[in-house]
Formats: sequence, C-alpha cells, structure tokens
Amino acid sequence: MEPNRKPCTHRPLAPAVQRCCDARNSVIREANANQPPGPDTLDPKDPKFEDKKNHLGYKRSKHDDATQEKSETAYRLAMPDPSTRRGVQDYMACVLHAMTIGVISHNSGRELLSCARIVLTGLRDRHKSSEEKENASSHTENAA
Repeated sequence: MEPNRKPCTHRPLAPAVQRCCDARNSVIREANANQPPGPDTLDPKDPKFEDKKNHLGYKRSKHDDATQEKSETAYRLAMPDPSTRRGVQDYMACVLHAMTIGVISHNSGRELLSCARIVLTGLRDRHKSSEEKENASSHTENAA
C-alpha cells in the first residue's frame, strides 16, 4: 500500500480523530512550505504540463519519506490515551481512520486494534470485578 502523503481535507470528524488529522496536517503543511514545487502543484490542464513536470525532475525524495514518517508519528502521538473505555473507543476510531486514508498500514492497524481490544477487555473485567465487590459488600451489610 502506497502511503498517503496528502493532508486530510474531509469535513471535521469526531474530536479525537480530527485532533490526529490536524497534527498530521500541520507536519505536511510545514514540509510542503519548505519543499520546491513538485508535479502535484502543477495544473494538469496546462498544455505544457508534461514539459514542466519533466523539467522539475520530480521523484520521491528522502524529504518525502521523512515527511511521511514525521506526519505518521504526529498522528500517532495525537491519538487518545487508551486507559479508559472512552479513550479506547476514540483510539480505535483514530486507528480505523488512519487505515482508511492510508496513514497507517493495514498490518500495523490490525496490531493496534488488537491491543486496543485487549485493553478494552481488561477494562471490562476490572469493571465487573469492582461491581462484584460492591455487591458482596452490600450483601454483607444487609446480613448484619
């Protein structure tokens, strides 16, 4: 899968997902401001499009690879902390969105989602055990 190097231009999404996209977009904007124009900045309807494109000699550069890596890192760092049920849900939404737009590979995304499911199960089990303790203590109080 070819990584997505374009910023997110969709309408605003859930706040957690939007925060991730905004972090990634700011890295891409900053990199694009410091990069000479490539063929993606040219108008394909221009009759001299091919000449201009060839003149630029545009090839994917180390700059592009570094930008891709930095933008993915920015996206991941902006992802919510998956330590609460809501946090895990938001985290999973960010991973799914990143997979959909090609920011995170499907293999990495599957691993992240698998980890999130494990955390969610742990949170569910912790919640159940605390409910059981409450029920046991209320039964003890009622018996006394």
